[in-house]
Amino acid sequence: MGKKINYFLSLLVGILIFAGVIWYYGPEAIYNIRDNIQPIYLIPYLFFTCFLFVVNTWRMQVIMKAYGRKGKFLIMLRQHIACYTISYLTPAARIGGEPLRAYMMKHENKMNIKSAT
Repeated sequence: MGKKINYFLSLLVGILIFAGVIWYYGPEAIYNIRDNIQPIYLIPYLFFTCFLFVVNTWRMQVIMKAYGRKGKFLIMLRQHIACYTISYLTPAARIGGEPLRAYMMKHENKMNIKSAT
């Protein structure tokens, strides 16, 4: 039951943030982006972003292996994407994403907080 509530609250917060951005900038900004986006720039950006997520997740697996811990790749990939997203929402570069990564690694990968940082 707790995971369902957590999922629902996360979804609700995400929807509220998205609605706030649309309210602040107006739907015209979204339409402007949609009309001006060019696949020649979007496709390489998406490819390299996904590639970097995979490489950084693999790097974290290597580091965890050095500490004698194993983590599932998809769970760690999800953690990396979540931390990346939070770091874009916080005003400073390393305030939101890094503490969240340590928290998620502690609870989902059963690492102690010292090793997770």
